[in-house]
Amino acid sequence: MTRPSGNDLSGELLLVAIVEMAPGSAAAGQQYEDTVLGLLDRHGGSVERRMRSMDSANELHIIRFRLGTGYESFMTDPARLDYRDRIGGAAPTTRVLEVRELLTRTLRQKPYTQLPLQAQASNIRADQRGDV
Repeated sequence: MTRPSGNDLSGELLLVAIVEMAPGSAAAGQQYEDTVLGLLDRHGGSVERRMRSMDSANELHIIRFRLGTGYESFMTDPARLDYRDRIGGAAPTTRVLEVRELLTRTLRQKPYTQLPLQAQASNIRADQRGDV
């Protein structure tokens, strides 16, 4: 698991983990994730959302830590490290991104870009329509 880019560990930390199961080891990888995600609470972390791809080869986790130091202690948790060592090559590969929440528009609000119907014609390039 790679570490997020932020250096300030004193505040809340919101992460997205992109988990790729080892080929042929989806069941073992899912069991690993079940186990290690269960350790988050002891480090001030929680899973806000966990999703799995239709082919079960990937998972996406949205994880929040009350403090960035909780992420550091989770990464060095002896139980997590021991379990990872025990499953060896069946362990998933994880990329972690530090993220921030964005405000989204509701359906009642004006769309970000309102295009005239003519701009949707096939002879207009995508960059001219504003949808790139």
